Amino acid sequence: MAANNKRAQRVMPVTLVVGGDAYLNELNARNVREKVQKSAPDAEIIELDASTADQYAFDEAVGPSLFGDGTIVIINNLQQADE
Repeated sequence: MAANNKRAQRVMPVTLVVGGDAYLNELNARNVREKVQKSAPDAEIIELDASTADQYAFDEAVGPSLFGDGTIVIINNLQQADE
C-alpha cells in the first residue's frame, strides 16, 4: 500500500497544467511546485513568460545546473510562445 501511495504522489519530470480557469490552473501549478519542493527543497525556481522569453532563456532554464538539486521551471502563457 505504501508503494502505491508513493507512486500516486510522484510528480512527473514534465507536468502540464492547462484549462480554461486561470485560478484553478494557478492552484494546480502551485500544488505541483510544492510537491517538487518537498522532495528537492534546494531546487531553483525559474519562471518564464513564453510570450516574451526567447529560446536562449528556455535552454538556460532547462539545462543542467552545477550548483543545485535541480530546477523547477514554470512557463506561463505557453499558448503565446514563438517557435
